[in-house]
Amino acid sequence: LCTEDLVEQIGATQVQRACLQTVARPCDGTTACAILALSLFAGARKRIEQGSNTFRIIKGMQRASNAVVQYIQEELSIPVDNEELLRKIATTAANNDENLGALISEAAYQAGRNGVILVENKYQGVDEFKWTMGYHIPYGVIDKELLLNAPEIRLNSPRVVFFADPIEHDRQIGSFVRAWTEHNKALKNATPYPLVFVAPAFRGNAVSTIMRNNIQHQFPIYGISTKGLSEDSLGALEDLRAISGAAEIYDRKRFGDATKKIMHSDFGIVDGLILRDGETYFIPNDDAPTHKRMTKQANILQAQMDALEDDTSEKYEAFKHRKSKITTGVCILQVTASTEGELREKLDRVDDAQRACFAALEYGASVGGGLTYVDARKAIDALEPSNEDERIGFSIVREALFEPFKTLVSNCGANPERVLDTIPRQEGDTVRTRRIFDGLTKHPRIGYEADILDATLVLTEALRNATSTAVVLLNTKASLTYTHPK
Repeated sequence: LCTEDLVEQIGATQVQRACLQTVARPCDGTTACAILALSLFAGARKRIEQGSNTFRIIKGMQRASNAVVQYIQEELSIPVDNEELLRKIATTAANNDENLGALISEAAYQAGRNGVILVENKYQGVDEFKWTMGYHIPYGVIDKELLLNAPEIRLNSPRVVFFADPIEHDRQIGSFVRAWTEHNKALKNATPYPLVFVAPAFRGNAVSTIMRNNIQHQFPIYGISTKGLSEDSLGALEDLRAISGAAEIYDRKRFGDATKKIMHSDFGIVDGLILRDGETYFIPNDDAPTHKRMTKQANILQAQMDALEDDTSEKYEAFKHRKSKITTGVCILQVTASTEGELREKLDRVDDAQRACFAALEYGASVGGGLTYVDARKAIDALEPSNEDERIGFSIVREALFEPFKTLVSNCGANPERVLDTIPRQEGDTVRTRRIFDGLTKHPRIGYEADILDATLVLTEALRNATSTAVVLLNTKASLTYTHPK
């Protein structure tokens, strides 16, 4: 965005940031966010210039916006409990690409709410995906230099050692390195298996030791930080230990014990490890012992959940989250295209669709086509204003909620008011029965049958961020700008 007026530029940047904030979570709804923000700000500014109180109008807008968000979540949303419903949402988010929508929804449904979809791309072949059990750490390899020349590193059959405390000295990992060196010599492998240390942090000469070893090419050593794993990092480490079959998790007292002989069985083993900048994915072995260990760990967590009296406590949710990460998986989605331009555009749609799917799995789905905002105006009608200016704030939000539908219908060459008259909300209408305006056929259809659905989170986040941006702009009385000297 670039305008000649610098103050105008500030306003445009605020709207842009609201759209980016919307796209960062459900990865969709940027158009709706921009339209809502413009309508809210323009409507409020007009009333303020006519003499209404700014702060009372803002209070009314915030009350109305919060009421609409709550109404959408409680009355205009349904849980996504089957793959068919997820396919409809993915198709809408992928710009009505049915093949891509079906592929992404299948991947997201297999991975589950807390699963992960890894996207790979190439210039030939067909779009496809494969599913595997996996465990995702939202942090990554400590040696960022390793990732400068490649988008990712894949390790085959690495051996893994887990630590509960930060690694600060090379002597803390020396016994494991020596044991693995001797084991590789005994195996006489042409390509030694990599060794991976997993710990909360790596400091001091432990980092230089790992990097020096890799430069000398004895065998690859990697350090994976669990800094971003979870608040219950020790519990998450135990889950990872169970997946890999490692003997134990070493603490500050034990991992410097030079007298302890390290056995091959002390190391954990996984089928693969995918390292990306800021992301790490553990892919466990697909064998009976691994599945048995994972099932056992999931049962242990379920027993701990059952032992808690309060199923709404933070501890219960922590156990539930840990169990879901063990039982969900990692899907590898392969996207193909003929040219780089086509691939970039397709990857954008894939990103939109997969985030919309995960948002829908967690927060539900609503009717698309702008009709959910129109129907949600009912929540504003039930509010009681404290004063006239607050009532004006209500009306501003009510008018803004019509704008996404109005823009969509107008772009199709139809009259929004007349179209809305042909598809009124009937008593007892639900997401599965609500009639909408189909922009392709330009005729009323049931939105669920026409695959025109949105993730509920997309709609609520767009309205929240649009309202927040409008409030910031309305509260701004002065701005500082920098003019470049001529």
